[in-house]
Amino acid sequence: MNLGQEEDNNQKIRDIEDLIEKVSRYYGVEAEEIVDTRKKNVREARSVLVYLASKYLNETGVKIGELLGIGKGATSIAKEKGRIFCKEKGLEKRIFQ
Repeated sequence: MNLGQEEDNNQKIRDIEDLIEKVSRYYGVEAEEIVDTRKKNVREARSVLVYLASKYLNETGVKIGELLGIGKGATSIAKEKGRIFCKEKGLEKRIFQ
């Protein structure tokens, strides 16, 4: 991805709530499910959210962890999983459409 594309994606996200909405819409789950549950069907969505929030909104792991009710270590693991999901599946482009 080139810098221009990153800037385009970044302009499409106003804040963390906007990002949660985009991720929940893409995965077909309620925004509250991504934030409040650890169900198997939302794990990937949560990981992708952590990665994208860190990348595009410069959110700290601590702040994202507080939002999702997880610790710093779990946030770090989720971020890496989210990065892998995005890379392997080309999710960023789809989520930001």
